[in-house]
Amino acid sequence: MHIETSLVELAMKQVEAVSKVGEAIREAAEEVVGEAKQELTRATRRTRKHLAAQTRQAAEALASNLEPATRRQARRWPWIVGLLVAAAGAAALVVLSRRPKEVRLEDVREDEAVTIPEPSRGERQTENGRVSR
Repeated sequence: MHIETSLVELAMKQVEAVSKVGEAIREAAEEVVGEAKQELTRATRRTRKHLAAQTRQAAEALASNLEPATRRQARRWPWIVGLLVAAAGAAALVVLSRRPKEVRLEDVREDEAVTIPEPSRGERQTENGRVSR
């Protein structure tokens, strides 16, 4: 029994040693990965700045090679057309909103006869003005 316990203790010590070695390897790997990540971040930042500078230079070169576009003059007459349309609308509103002129019965000449249209032959009217059949 004494041999078995010593073997178990020995196995336990070996397991602890292996786990310590594993822990050390994991810590070293995390450190290496962390440094690689930092270096990758720095390289990416440098590349972005370099590409931005190259893009700016290419845009400036292209702009200098292109002829400046002729600037179209702004049309000045459309607002005049708008004013004319607005004035015509206002005049139409004034004309259409006037009240009809009052005509007094005394002013109407007696020789002018007022004609009232008679109903057609096919229609018969009742007292209330509706057509009956």
